[in-house]
Amino acid sequence: MLNGTNIFSEMKDVVIELIVRLNQSPVEDELGTYEAKRIGLAYSFSMTDEEIEEMISEAKEEGTYEEMKEEIEADIKRAKYLQTISIRKTK
Repeated sequence: MLNGTNIFSEMKDVVIELIVRLNQSPVEDELGTYEAKRIGLAYSFSMTDEEIEEMISEAKEEGTYEEMKEEIEADIKRAKYLQTISIRKTK
């Protein structure tokens, strides 16, 4: 729970909005890992939108999209929710 919100069951946009509000400034996105330095949080989702697009594109190019469709859909669903969070001591 973070500020009364179960951040592991909320979708990506809701989590980012909440943390930006608590951080009182924008969060930094570095290769899919977001940092809210003011409040000492780093968090990530399982895949970035770019990684999902690349995975779909590769599967289609290789002709494996249909056989991988269920796995791809599961990855897309997983990417919508928080995967990890780290708490750091702030200065």
